[in-house]
Amino acid sequence: MPKPIEIYTTLYERSHGRKPKGYGGWGFIIIDESCDREVETFFSPAMSLSDAKVWASAHARANFAEQVATGYLGLEVAP
Repeated sequence: MPKPIEIYTTLYERSHGRKPKGYGGWGFIIIDESCDREVETFFSPAMSLSDAKVWASAHARANFAEQVATGYLGLEVAP
């Protein structure tokens, strides 16, 4: 079974003063949690946030399989 990918909203909440919600193009930052650095920033097509989280997780699994397998990969909703 694949390891879960944590999706954080801290930066978004700090920037906007509320939790992310709604429909639109969502930005995500891939974070290598082993060294706490940003690896890549990418944007989803227009969709709901819940669909965008699924889409972003699939993108991360496809492009960063090694980090996902070790559990050192996280996603942050971009502000």
